[in-house]
Amino acid sequence: MSQITITRQELLELWHGLPALANLRGFKLGYAVARTKAKLKVEIVALEEALKPDADFQKYEEKRLDLCRKYAQKDPQGNPVVSGNEFVFGENREAFDAGMAPLQEEFAGAIEDRKKQIEDYQASMKETLSVEVHQIAPEDVPEDATVEQVEALYRLIKAEE
Repeated sequence: MSQITITRQELLELWHGLPALANLRGFKLGYAVARTKAKLKVEIVALEEALKPDADFQKYEEKRLDLCRKYAQKDPQGNPVVSGNEFVFGENREAFDAGMAPLQEEFAGAIEDRKKQIEDYQASMKETLSVEVHQIAPEDVPEDATVEQVEALYRLIKAEE
C-alpha cells in the first residue's frame, strides 16, 4: 500500500473511475483495484453522509416537488412534463411561484442551512488528504487498456524511478 495526497475532488474522480477498470485482466490489477476500493470506501461514505440533507430540508423538498407536480404542464397520460431536469410550468408558472413563496418562507432556515452545507462541501472538495491506495507497476497495466482506463488507473500506477 502507498500513501498518495489528492484533493477530495480527485478522490471522487478516482472512485468513480474504478468501475471502468472492471473489464481489464490481470490478477495484480484486479487486486490493486479491489484493495484501493476497500481503502477509499470509508472516505466516500463520509462524503456522502456530509452531503445528505437534514430532515427539515427533506420535508421542504417533498412539498416543493408536490407543488411542481401539481402545477407542471401534463402530457397526454397526465404525467408532469419535464425538460432536461426541470418541470415545465408554462402558463401555470405564476400559480407555482405563488405556492412556493409561503413554502420558502416556512422553510427559510432549512434552505439557508442546506445552502451553507453545500458551500462547505464544495470548499472541502479542494482540500487535500492522504489516502492509501494499492499501486501496480506500469508493466502490470494491460496492453489493451483504453485511454479512459489508463486515466482511471493513473494514481494506481507506481512512478518509475
